[in-house]
Amino acid sequence: MIAIIFKEIREHFKWAVLWMLGVMLAMAFVLVPESIGWSGSRIQTLCSENLQLLMSFGSAIGAALLGMLQSITEVRRDQCAFLFHRPLTRTRIFASKVVGGLTLYLTAMSIPLLLATLWARTPGQFAAPFDLRMSLAGVADILTGIVFYFGGILAGMRSARWYGSRALGVVAAIPCSMAVWAVPEFWHALIVIGVFIATLGFAAWGSFTSLGAYEPQSRSARFALGLSVLVGLTVIGGAVAGITNVVNTPRDGQWVAHAVDEDGTVICIAYDRYSVLSITDLNGGAIEKYATPKSRENYRRTTLSFGFIRLGSRNRWSGYRSDTRFYSQHGALEDTVWYYVNAARRVQGYSVKTNRRVASFGPDGFTSTPVAASASFAEPRVRTSYSDCRLLVSPSTAYRVNYRSRTIKPILTGIEDSVITGACMVPRKGGAKTADGIGAAVSTSERIELFAEDGSPIFRTPLHCDPAKYGVIEFATTAEEDRHFVWYNPAPDLPRGERMTLPGVIVELSADGTEVRRHELPSQLKPAGDIPWHVSLIAIIEPPYLVAFAGVYFFLTSGLDLSAGDVSANILLLRILIPNSFAVLCGVVILVTSVCCALAAGVIGGRYGFARDLRRRWAIICFFTGLGGLLTMWALIDWPAREACASCRKKTAVDRDRCQHCDAEFPSPTLDGTEVFD
Repeated sequence: MIAIIFKEIREHFKWAVLWMLGVMLAMAFVLVPESIGWSGSRIQTLCSENLQLLMSFGSAIGAALLGMLQSITEVRRDQCAFLFHRPLTRTRIFASKVVGGLTLYLTAMSIPLLLATLWARTPGQFAAPFDLRMSLAGVADILTGIVFYFGGILAGMRSARWYGSRALGVVAAIPCSMAVWAVPEFWHALIVIGVFIATLGFAAWGSFTSLGAYEPQSRSARFALGLSVLVGLTVIGGAVAGITNVVNTPRDGQWVAHAVDEDGTVICIAYDRYSVLSITDLNGGAIEKYATPKSRENYRRTTLSFGFIRLGSRNRWSGYRSDTRFYSQHGALEDTVWYYVNAARRVQGYSVKTNRRVASFGPDGFTSTPVAASASFAEPRVRTSYSDCRLLVSPSTAYRVNYRSRTIKPILTGIEDSVITGACMVPRKGGAKTADGIGAAVSTSERIELFAEDGSPIFRTPLHCDPAKYGVIEFATTAEEDRHFVWYNPAPDLPRGERMTLPGVIVELSADGTEVRRHELPSQLKPAGDIPWHVSLIAIIEPPYLVAFAGVYFFLTSGLDLSAGDVSANILLLRILIPNSFAVLCGVVILVTSVCCALAAGVIGGRYGFARDLRRRWAIICFFTGLGGLLTMWALIDWPAREACASCRKKTAVDRDRCQHCDAEFPSPTLDGTEVFD
């Protein structure tokens, strides 16, 4: 085995080195511009999307090419015949080639990532904090490349056409890469990678030991190969259906938005793409000041600007691939960028000239020297938007921060009956005060409190809507500060059905916080209308079980509670979102496609003389997998030639001893004197 391992390393070493140098050069082009200076965009270091895309594509392409190089060279001119005559089992030969190939691949991809990590953690390279866990995204991409490596071996060994099903081994690895990007935790990615490695690795082993043939493989290897081919066909089918729907779907750009005029009128803005068609009140009446096209296009100059609060966003961090899991930008000046570091629970400032940390602050104020852990904030930060960087909020205290004077002042503290759920700056147009606004609005689990610019309280008002359903609050005030508006929007994490049926609510308050009037906005739910016929193409191309899974997912995320008393409302919701005609069409298409594919599998199996159990097995598979299962059968089976029987004149497969129709023996070939044996 060692001799074969070193043979593989020696033969493909030069390609691994060239690929490694190319990846390192591309990394330099990605990382160096990030570290040059502050340009107003977020600095992401190792969590940069460009770097992650480079690692993902670089690992996938490099591993797939290496796997194909290792397998194609053995298939060409039947070199495997010599290799298999060595005193080793085919499994040990396969393992030796895999060990040699993965040694080259992992070395070629790990060295650039290691150098990038060492460079990023060196002080003075990035004007941003560094955490070693940022490299986990690159590690996950490198491990995903192992899946593509086995897909490359499978594509190189299979006895199929390149324009047919041979490359499906590589295509089957694409969902693994997509899932690794989608899952929130690194250990989730490891589970996904492990499942795909086991499937494609077993399929590659079966194809290697059988020299690409299907029939000689074990049942488990054939199952893994069939699953890999089916996944590849599903990916291609989804791409075809998606492109077809995108191309044929009409671009309907008409939509409606709402705003509050500076005189307190709630207005409806009708758009057609990016142009404003009309501006009316909630009752549909025309507004004289927006009668001309120019006034409609410039309506934002006369409407109030709202501050934004998202309730329940405490500790809502992103996945392992995002830099917000480790820190979040909390403000920026001309020479300093400020970050809230989750692990330290402090805000740290980095110079954009030296890329080094120059200051930090906690509840005890600003400092330019290292501080002990006791100087950190006692509780995690409640997340606010970047535009509200002058506020720093924890569940029990809200601070007002001034980066220029480097001061921090609590404006709300000592809450006993509730917790702080969010805060925002309150913008205000016009008036004599500065553009910073009159102060801040702080929301708790029970009420909303408004503070002046100096931190003094103005008023408090109870929440007007259920915070469990209305999880987004916007706050605005007029230039004269005599009226305030609180806009309640449905929470984004509600089930889709409930979120779309809930109306928005705008509550108008007086100067002392007393409710004056309430405006109810139309819900987001709109009739779906006629769904184009080509949308049903998904039901034909994609496997029925996948379409059924998507339907169940839609049902579960629509907020339907069949045990509740609003069953009729839920059914009405489904009828609005999905017209009955389209649901029936998709159901009929799925059923007809499944039955036709099952019948086709039985007919094809009969034409080629399959055993009864094999025909029944393929018919069941094709019924549940649809067109993808039928194409999988066509791609896997080694189809023999068919000749007419001398007795019944019906065509039968030539790999049989007797006719599959009349059970007659095939006649012996005519002797012409060239025979070696009698």
